[in-house]
Amino acid sequence: SNTGSARAPGSLSVHNDVTGESVTVSFSQSGYKWTVSNADSYSFGAFKGEKSSEFTITSSGSWRIETPEWIQASKSRGSAGTDRVSLTTIQDNAPATSRRTGTVTVVCEDFGSLNKVFTVQQEKYNLSANPTSLSIKKANGSTGTFTVTADGTWSAKSDATWLNISPSNGSAGTTVVTVKATSKNGTRNTRTATVTINDTKYSSIPAISVIVTQQK
Repeated sequence: SNTGSARAPGSLSVHNDVTGESVTVSFSQSGYKWTVSNADSYSFGAFKGEKSSEFTITSSGSWRIETPEWIQASKSRGSAGTDRVSLTTIQDNAPATSRRTGTVTVVCEDFGSLNKVFTVQQEKYNLSANPTSLSIKKANGSTGTFTVTADGTWSAKSDATWLNISPSNGSAGTTVVTVKATSKNGTRNTRTATVTINDTKYSSIPAISVIVTQQK
């Protein structure tokens, strides 16, 4: 079999022992077509439904695509011809707290040496706050802010009655949260409150804490 892309030339000589004549027949074998173009490493967001750009498979024979369980190919098998294929995430990467990686293999079922392998990765599900500690003045009505960055919906709650939070919940994206003292700190010491932020869809995602200190 000719697994190369070029024709493999050859010839055959036939000799007639009676007449003494010889004839040479030339022939060639077409090369096996196999290209996987525009396929590279792909990076996806944390949620299912993220789609890659298309890559092209051109083959003289049969092929199949092997993927991790969280990836699905728009076409998993094909035969001779040209096909365009994309990849889609079919799972959220949650409640995982780290990026996950895998490999996609385009398998040439005629010649395994032609297999094309590339990497895929899906970002971790994000829930974070910045800063995680802040100080406000002792007067009633004193304020401070922190930023919540999340991939999903979240809620925030203070463990102190003297601290108000606005907004106390939000959706995916970046949200500036304002904390406000509802009373003066009339003690001789600083006082603290803990704001706890939880993901409202995945309870197993670790909560984020922001410590708010009111000056004395």
